[in-house]
Amino acid sequence: MRFHVVDIANTISNGLNLPCAFTTKMMLFCREMKKRGHEIVHYGHEASTIDCTESISIFNQEDWNTFFPNRPYGDTNNQYSNHDANTFIAQRASESIKNNKRPNDIFLSWIGSQQEIIVQENPDLIAIEPSIGYHPKTTFTDWKVYESYAMMHMCAGIEAACYDGEKGGLHNWYDAVIPSFFDTSLHEYQETKDDYFLYLGRIFEGKGLYPAIEATKLAGKKLIIAGHGDLISDKLLPYDSIPDHVEIVGYADHEKRSELMRNAKASFMMTTYAEPFGRVLIENFLHGTPVITTDWGAFVENNLHGVTGYRARTLDHLVWSINNIDNIKSRDCRNWGETFSVDRIMPMYEEYFQMVMDTYNSNGWYRLRRLRDNLDWLNYQSPFKTKEFKIKEKKPITTKEQLIDKLMKDLVVTDGIFKGMKYVNRTSDGCMYFPKLLGTYEQEILPAMKEVLDTQYTAIVDIGCGEGYYACGLALKHPQAELYAFDTNEGARRLLLENVTINDIRNINIGELCDKELLLDLNLGSKALIFIDCEGYEVELITKDSVLQLHTHDFIIETHDWVDINITRNLVNILSDTHEIQLFSSLDDIDKAYQYKTPMLEGLSLDDRRYMLQERRCCIGKWIYAKSKTVPLDFFNNLGG
Repeated sequence: MRFHVVDIANTISNGLNLPCAFTTKMMLFCREMKKRGHEIVHYGHEASTIDCTESISIFNQEDWNTFFPNRPYGDTNNQYSNHDANTFIAQRASESIKNNKRPNDIFLSWIGSQQEIIVQENPDLIAIEPSIGYHPKTTFTDWKVYESYAMMHMCAGIEAACYDGEKGGLHNWYDAVIPSFFDTSLHEYQETKDDYFLYLGRIFEGKGLYPAIEATKLAGKKLIIAGHGDLISDKLLPYDSIPDHVEIVGYADHEKRSELMRNAKASFMMTTYAEPFGRVLIENFLHGTPVITTDWGAFVENNLHGVTGYRARTLDHLVWSINNIDNIKSRDCRNWGETFSVDRIMPMYEEYFQMVMDTYNSNGWYRLRRLRDNLDWLNYQSPFKTKEFKIKEKKPITTKEQLIDKLMKDLVVTDGIFKGMKYVNRTSDGCMYFPKLLGTYEQEILPAMKEVLDTQYTAIVDIGCGEGYYACGLALKHPQAELYAFDTNEGARRLLLENVTINDIRNINIGELCDKELLLDLNLGSKALIFIDCEGYEVELITKDSVLQLHTHDFIIETHDWVDINITRNLVNILSDTHEIQLFSSLDDIDKAYQYKTPMLEGLSLDDRRYMLQERRCCIGKWIYAKSKTVPLDFFNNLGG
C-alpha cells in the first residue's frame, strides 16, 4: 500500500518523544509501516527527520517565522488550532500530492478537518482518519478509526442509539477502533517505587488536578505535579498557595517524565471530560506504575480496575485507592501496557486498510477470505492471553564480556544525554569506545551539557569532532541549528559520516581543518555553541581578537595543559571579559568505577566497571564552559510581548 502523510504546522517531526501526540503517532506509524514493506510519502517541515520512503519539504524556517513569530524555530508549541498555519501547510501539501499520487493511494489525516482541503482538491485519494481522538465536529472522512470505543460512541452521538423505521440502523460497519500505539522500548520497567504520587499533565482543572490534590492530602501522601500551567492562576482551582504536601516541578521532557513515572507509587488521571484515550496512562503501565482514574471515557476500557490501578467516582474511592495501591502488581501493569506495543497494533491497521481497499478493488463488505485462520486484530482488550504479553526475564549482565556483547549487538547509546543515538560499529577514533555507548563519556561536563541542550542555538561548531559523538548528538538534539564538524583525521571523518548516515542527520557540514580565519567566516547566526577539542590547537583559535568577534556565542573548550601548563589560565583570561566562566576537571578512571551509576554496570565488579568506563587520560584534564554575557538582539524579538 502507498500512504501520504502531512506534518502539523506547529510541530517538526524529529523524534518519537515529542510533546505532540499527533506527530509522535504519525512518526511511529511511518517507521513501522515502512518496515512492513509499505510506501510512505511525507510532506512537511524542511527540518523533519521522519523515517519514510520519500520526504518532501513544503514548510521552511521562513514560513515558521511568519506563523509563529514569537517561537524559536523548531520549538514545540501547542498552537494546534492555528488555522492559518495549518491551512497554509495543507494547501502546499495538496499541490505536491497532485504531482505524486497514484491510483488507490491512501491519504492519512492525523488531525482531522484542518487537512480537509487536501481531500477536497484530491477526491481520487482514499482518505482515512487513522487515530481520532479529537473533537467529533472536526472529523470529515468516510473512513474513520477511533482511539477508543468511548471516542467512537461520542462521535456517533445520540442518533446512533436510535432506530429509524424508514432507514434502519445508523451503524457504520467501517467505523473501527484501533488503540494508540507505543514503542515499548522507550519506557523502562521498574518495580521498586518511591513514596510519592504523580500528576503528569497540563496544570488545569480539566485534567482533574483538584481531586488528586485533595485525596493525597487526606491520605497523608506527597503529590508531585509535572506539566505546563499555573496552579494559582487557574480560576477553577481553589488555591491561593501551593499546598504543603505538593511539589511542582514544571514541564518534564521525556527523560524526566520517565524518571517520575517509573519511581512513582501511582499516577492520577482524573480528567473531568471524557478522555479520548490517555497516552500517559499506557506510559505509566509500561513503567510498571499503576494509575488511579475516573470511571468514564477511555479509562473504562484501558484501566483494568483492580489489575492496573483503580477507577474512582468519589473522594472516598480515591482515598481508598491510594491506601490500597500496593495491592496492584507492577508486572500486571507492564503486561497490559505491552498490549499497546506498535508490533501488536500495526497488523490491526493493515487489516482495516485491506477492508477499505476491498471496497475499491473487490466486492467490499461481501468479500470472503477463504484462507483466514484468525480474527485476532480485535483481541487487544484481552490481556495476558498469550505468552507474547509476558515480560521475558532478563539475564543479569555480570561480566564485561557480556556487556560488550550486548553493546556491540545493539550499537545504541544506552544512557546519558544522547541516549538512543545509534553508533557506528567500529572502535571510536581517537578515544575509548565503550564510555560513549554507555553514555558516560566526559560525564564531568554534564552540568554544562544540560544547559547546552536547553539553549536554542542557531549554529553549533565542533572542532576536533572525532567520529561525532558530540556532533551527531547535538545535531539530533538541536535540529534547528546548522552543524559544522571538523577533524583533520580522515578516518575520523569517515566514521563521522557513517554516524551521520545511520542517524539520518541532515543539518551537518563536515570539514577538515578549521583555523581561526575559517571559524570567523562561518555563518553562525545570533547564538552559536563552539565546541573545541583539538590537542592544544585551541590556543590558535581562542585569541583576544577572535573572541571579540565571537563574543555573543558560547564555548566549551577541552584544554590540554599537558602541552602547555598555561593554556587553561591564559584562555580563561581571554574569555572572562565577555563570558561567564565555569571550569570542570576530569575524574580518574578508578573514581569513575566507584562513582558512576548507570543500569548497565550494576552487576559488574569494580575491575570490570573500571575497564568499561576508562578514558585513559594522561593526566587530570580540564574544560572551560564560557557562557556569553551578551544577549542576542533576536532574543527580544522571540519574546511574547
